[in-house]
Amino acid sequence: MSYVPQPDSVAGRMCAFFRAHPAAELSSSEAAERFGCKASDLSALLASAVQAKALTSETREFGGARARFFSAGPAIAQTARGESPPVSAAPRPQEPASGYGVPTGVVPRPAPVVDSPPIYAPAPQPARKTRLLESQVRIHDSLPKPSRTGQKPIYKPMLDRLQVGQAMEYPKQFQGSITHAARKLAAATGKRFSTHTLDATRCATWRDE
Repeated sequence: MSYVPQPDSVAGRMCAFFRAHPAAELSSSEAAERFGCKASDLSALLASAVQAKALTSETREFGGARARFFSAGPAIAQTARGESPPVSAAPRPQEPASGYGVPTGVVPRPAPVVDSPPIYAPAPQPARKTRLLESQVRIHDSLPKPSRTGQKPIYKPMLDRLQVGQAMEYPKQFQGSITHAARKLAAATGKRFSTHTLDATRCATWRDE
């Protein structure tokens, strides 16, 4: 199989240049400027073309220094003269040892790997509203209404029994409720109360007037 470089590669564009100008010669600096690459990269970029004899690479003295020059190789020169291009000396691929009828040099393509789709947990369904049954409803002629706190208002009677100068000590967690009850009692009776914290766990409410 003859050597055919990629048309847009540096090797392909240089081969096209020498097919159009088979007698031309380019130094490494001229080739780098013409084909838009670094001169130091030309050896690697043109290695396959030189090996296939499409290009010729030669290093010689030029201007007191050694420089590399490129020119048309035998393959391009014979093509320019109308001769058949040489066949590359690449080794022929061997027959596969398995004998499954695979053609020479053809590597079977592996089957594509298909990733399994992710498994997501089903979205939780909203809870259905329970329907109120008539059998669950009871009608009362007289049902006592509970207080807002769920118990009888015991703070007001305690505060009402306080004499001037007396104090009622209690756990700090009840400070808000007792203070609220003292304000309502003061508004209704004209009595005056004050509440203070004793420590981290205890409070007390005094009757001042």
